[in-house]
Amino acid sequence: VSQSRYPKKKKPSEPKERKAMDTRVVKISGLLLLLISLYLFVAFFSYLFTWDDDQSVVSGSGMGIVFDAANHKVENWLGILGAMVSHLFMHRWFGISSFLIAFGCFLVGYRLLFKVSIMKLSKTLAYSLFFLLFISISVAFNISFLKTDLYFLAGSYGIQMNEWLNNVVGKAGTAGLLVFASLSCMVIAYNLEFKSPPIS
Repeated sequence: VSQSRYPKKKKPSEPKERKAMDTRVVKISGLLLLLISLYLFVAFFSYLFTWDDDQSVVSGSGMGIVFDAANHKVENWLGILGAMVSHLFMHRWFGISSFLIAFGCFLVGYRLLFKVSIMKLSKTLAYSLFFLLFISISVAFNISFLKTDLYFLAGSYGIQMNEWLNNVVGKAGTAGLLVFASLSCMVIAYNLEFKSPPIS
């Protein structure tokens, strides 16, 4: 008997309520990421001006300080939580390149909320990850030649990686690796052409 006589059973369609709930979750996630990106940007920007005042308060403190904020005065524009978050990202991790984390949150949040990509998302996030690490190490390398207390611009990650590279390949080797990394990124991004100078 031919099976064509028997119509195929249609799979039950997904309830409209579930689809509506899924879109709501996506929109709320996008809105939350946009809010987080704005929060991080303001906290990081404020840190550039208030880090010296807040350093003694947040350095070595745990999250419990948030629940005792009344007894810990900070100057960060977003209060004790803003001071702690910016100290974590800027001082203990990646320094000034931490702004790229806020940028990444903004791109993903914008994509989820408006269903429009300002830039090619995967490519931009990959470059942001590269520059997050590269800028931190590069700033630490350049600051090492200066007499300054602005080491937070590089972050602990950049400082430690720079010291490790200096111990392994020396400062000249570290400079060479940074140049190589930057040129490699330009080749990947723009297919940079290298032309030999004319030989007479």
